[in-house]
Amino acid sequence: MAGLTLEQRARRNSTRKNNRTKKQYPLLAQAGVIEDWMIRPDEEAHLLQAQEEYFQAWLRRKDAFEKKQKAEAQEMRLQVAELVSEEELARLDDRRAMLPKTSAYSADFWSRMLKDLGVEVVRKWPCAFGDCPWNSVRGCLWHYPDDCELRNGRTDKAL
Repeated sequence: MAGLTLEQRARRNSTRKNNRTKKQYPLLAQAGVIEDWMIRPDEEAHLLQAQEEYFQAWLRRKDAFEKKQKAEAQEMRLQVAELVSEEELARLDDRRAMLPKTSAYSADFWSRMLKDLGVEVVRKWPCAFGDCPWNSVRGCLWHYPDDCELRNGRTDKAL
């Protein structure tokens, strides 16, 4: 919420969660034994801050991934341009223009064109997990080395 400060959002969220808990357990709330279950606004502010940091890290990983895909698509298009005539390349550009204008579609389209021309395309990006199952498909977005939790000593993260 752009209009509210972190403290206001934390107070609103903690009130909402506490009211939900009281409604879910009315007898315990009436007896006053669920006070330990109540969420304080400072705890909620910490959770909101952690969520925002995680989201920003994800955006950075996604942007880096898209930049790599875009560069890869441009490189593959140049490879196709070396293998086909100018007329054929113009026809392929027209076909590509019919697809959505995202880096993923570009990379997939030009890799498919290279495969159709008999060129083996290997698209692997580094993953901090090393032998990541996602590397064999498209490259690993979730375990990107710059933000991977393995750098912080956690090796138990499930895929």
